[in-house]
Amino acid sequence: MRDRNRITWALAREGAKIELKDLRCFIAVAETGGFRSASRRLGMEQSIVSRRLAALEDDLGVSLLERGPKGVRLTA
Repeated sequence: MRDRNRITWALAREGAKIELKDLRCFIAVAETGGFRSASRRLGMEQSIVSRRLAALEDDLGVSLLERGPKGVRLTA
């Protein structure tokens, strides 16, 4: 829970207009390490999770995740 608060605070400081659904997707992907497992946890299609994350990154103007063949990692 502490990590969630840290992530939320960091995003809020940037003054970004964040959709709660997008933030939930981001947290699920970060916690599970992948889009497939996050989509299962959230009960939505993997493509929707991916699009929400892409939109969030675009809105913020930063890359939040490093995508790789074995999953994702948070950027520094």
